[in-house]
Amino acid sequence: AQVGIGTSTPNESAALDVESTTKGILFPRMTEAQRGDITPVAGLTVYCTDCGAEGKGELQTYNGSSWIGHNDFVPASGGTFSGEVKFDGNVGIGTDNPQAKFHLKDSNHAQMQIETTDINDKVAGITYIAGDNIWKVGAGYGLDQSNFSFYDYKVQKVRMAIDYSGNILVGKTSTGDANGVQLEPAGAISINRDNSIPLYLNRKSSDGTIVEFRKDGTTVGSIGTDSGDLTFGSGVQSQERMRIDANGNVGIGTDTPQVNLHIEGTDKVSQYIRSIGHNILEMGTDKNSGFIISRSSKPLFFGTSNTERMRIDREGNFLVGTTNQNLFSEAGFRVLKPGQTGQSVTITNTSLTNSDEVLLISRQAEVTEGEAIQFYRAGTIVGSITLSSGSTAYNTTSDYRLKENVQPIINASNRLMELKPVNFAWKVDGSRIDGFLAHEVDEVVPNAVSGDKDAIDEEGNPEYQSLDHSKLVPLLTAALQDALVRIEALEQQLKNQK
Repeated sequence: AQVGIGTSTPNESAALDVESTTKGILFPRMTEAQRGDITPVAGLTVYCTDCGAEGKGELQTYNGSSWIGHNDFVPASGGTFSGEVKFDGNVGIGTDNPQAKFHLKDSNHAQMQIETTDINDKVAGITYIAGDNIWKVGAGYGLDQSNFSFYDYKVQKVRMAIDYSGNILVGKTSTGDANGVQLEPAGAISINRDNSIPLYLNRKSSDGTIVEFRKDGTTVGSIGTDSGDLTFGSGVQSQERMRIDANGNVGIGTDTPQVNLHIEGTDKVSQYIRSIGHNILEMGTDKNSGFIISRSSKPLFFGTSNTERMRIDREGNFLVGTTNQNLFSEAGFRVLKPGQTGQSVTITNTSLTNSDEVLLISRQAEVTEGEAIQFYRAGTIVGSITLSSGSTAYNTTSDYRLKENVQPIINASNRLMELKPVNFAWKVDGSRIDGFLAHEVDEVVPNAVSGDKDAIDEEGNPEYQSLDHSKLVPLLTAALQDALVRIEALEQQLKNQK
């Protein structure tokens, strides 16, 4: 049988068909405690006055094991809906106990899919609203639909995006050098910012490593802090190798640098300054000495005011004020390496006046009288220049302990008469003086002359003879003594004749 209320033709599928445009059906109303006194059967429906969200009441149906509130929407499996669906309580999908306005639960992968089928709209996402702050998260907000973005609707700007290549972009909408942060899927990070610091790294509370560098998972270096100093480490243990203190001093091998660049080591301390393919300059110290070494075949220069003043050339010659070893090429001070052909030490000045010195030697000490220069031959002293309060003495070694087979000079007067004093002019300037010709003296006093008559070097240049006039003094003394003896004899003879 069918019952129709408000209709004479109840629907054939209904046992009770109620039709009205002015009234509804009022279910039995009771509290949750009163409902608990009922022994329900599946399908029993009541209105629980203190059930539902915030205890405001809801229509409930017993499903055979529990009461189901009709304020929570529980669709049949596989059901679909169109239009707007509104709920006052929590919505649960995959759960009959939703804990939030929207609760999605699945035993495998809980997923939610948002899809637009409008090819012209090209936007799919979620909008978050909190007061006047509106955020839109999804595909196509402020960008092409192939990008996923976080869109600040209030200022109409994309704050962060993931582009179609997987790059994460913060503060920018495309890759490149525009301001913002770019994280590439391959692992690279790019940070750009105008007129300000692009990256802050702040270790709080304690000193230690701020940045650690790794290669294939192995630590190879680090940057950290220590009591206001910046430290740099290397190696698996990231041992400190260098630091810059608060005053800007750089320390290598020391944690207390005292100067702009302070290098210490237990054995050998050195540093290289190298221009690839050119010079290598090494400076440092070992256990016994300090050193500066050029490890290339190029000269080592020293200069001031952007001008070279001194050099050590590739052969080891020390040159000051000149770049040429040649004595006569230009002014300068030269110390040639041992074994070098020519003069070992030379001083050349091309701008002297009559009152200028080529070499000035001054004995400045508590005792000002004494030797200014000593001369050695094969490790034995052979002469010196000594200074006294008013004179200079040029000395040659003459100690009896250095001599043997001592004999008197014989025939001194005859030998003296063989000397040929002459007056001559120097070719260089035409000045005339009294003196000797070296090769003529060589025939009488050979030890007073150095060099051979008409000698030339391998290149055909003349090698001039030189004369030490002091070597004539012994012969002059012996000849004078002979003359004095004769004079005394003649005087005695004249006296006897009177």
